[in-house]
Amino acid sequence: MIHSLSGGVLGSSEIFTYLYVRFENGNAEWFLSPIPVAEGKTVYASQEKIPARGVVERVRSDTASNAPVPFKRMKEIDGIE
Repeated sequence: MIHSLSGGVLGSSEIFTYLYVRFENGNAEWFLSPIPVAEGKTVYASQEKIPARGVVERVRSDTASNAPVPFKRMKEIDGIE
């Protein structure tokens, strides 16, 4: 059985910007960004539906089929400081 983590977007060749954000409480999560953001920048994103501030630890540009987590479950950052 083949299992896909792409979230049903295997045919897309569009490149997205993925950010690995570490929050002030120590938790970390992957997010989509509408614009490129450098590592070390502070961003705002909802963590469990609560607005939070975090620092970008990793930046990755890739297709939806190679997303670090299922693409359809990814959330977008709320803003950049």
